[in-house]
Amino acid sequence: MFKKARNKSLVSDVVEQIEEAILANRFNPHDRLPSSRELQTIFGASLGTIREAIAILEQRGLVEVKKGAKGGIFVREASTEPVSQGLGLLIRQMKIFPRELAEFRQIVEGGMIRIVIDNVTRKDLRRLNQFRAEFRKCLNRRSEGWKDFLKTEVELRRMIISLAKNKAFEAVLRAIHDNIFEYASYYLPGNNALIQEAYDDWMKILDAIESGDKDTAEKVTRNHIERFSMHLEEGRKRVETNLLQGR
Repeated sequence: MFKKARNKSLVSDVVEQIEEAILANRFNPHDRLPSSRELQTIFGASLGTIREAIAILEQRGLVEVKKGAKGGIFVREASTEPVSQGLGLLIRQMKIFPRELAEFRQIVEGGMIRIVIDNVTRKDLRRLNQFRAEFRKCLNRRSEGWKDFLKTEVELRRMIISLAKNKAFEAVLRAIHDNIFEYASYYLPGNNALIQEAYDDWMKILDAIESGDKDTAEKVTRNHIERFSMHLEEGRKRVETNLLQGR
């Protein structure tokens, strides 16, 4: 199955061969790979090279290393987690600008909400409507309820994403929402007007989902994202200005 590693880049060659074997389904999820010592003999490489290659494969989400008597190198089940983690890191390090995220979200989430309306069931609607009361509690607490409002919003978005029944949406959008709202709690003051605005938007979106009005759901979703991006950028500039002025 494997061949002696080429000298051009031993680590890269080991990674490529094992990756190709996994992606070609020559190993199934949860299968145990040969041990590091066995791989060392198979590839004719040093133990350090094998360990470095396995670390790269772990980072890519293809294998996991378990310790203990029943440990070893195991093939991981494919999941969206590595994609989500990578995107989340880009957002936290500000490698993707808020304006870029807003443009992406408007297109993707605006289209996704239409799919959600196609998929939603009466049971789903009952679960979605529970968020109305949660939002109302946060609204009644005014500015003190801002952070709880954001947490409720993240939970609702996760449910909406799940209703699309599409792993691509889940991999990308969950990473965005789980990270971007950390900025909201830092850069946005959560004043009464902002909470009321967000509350009104969500009531319109939930109403549109319940009535099956795709056009309204998409329009309000896009406008909500646009305003959120605008508020976030204003808040970021305000915080940075205050830091420069030593406030």
